[in-house]
Amino acid sequence: MRTPWPKVAAALAFMLATGGLALSVPIDSKLGRLVRFVTFHGASTWVNMAMFTLLGIVGLVYLVRRREGALRWGAALRYVALPLWMVNTGLGVLSSKLAWGAINWSEPRLQA
Repeated sequence: MRTPWPKVAAALAFMLATGGLALSVPIDSKLGRLVRFVTFHGASTWVNMAMFTLLGIVGLVYLVRRREGALRWGAALRYVALPLWMVNTGLGVLSSKLAWGAINWSEPRLQA
């Protein structure tokens, strides 16, 4: 199977643009430059939740209509959404440690 280089290049360009936008967030008086990291983590969380919602909708479409395209979309979304969610969980722990000096291990999202 050939690697789709235009798609890889587009994904890399998107990641660079996202990083550039994260660096353009204004500095906060209390958190300083760390507000950029916290803001990026929050935005990434919403994107991940939207991806899992879309994945659920595509799964329902496949269950109802048995479309092969829905199955392929579901597999593709799964391969993107799950690793991003795991990375975002790590970003949340790291941003908590950097911004507030401690990790709240009793946080319900870390209990699961």
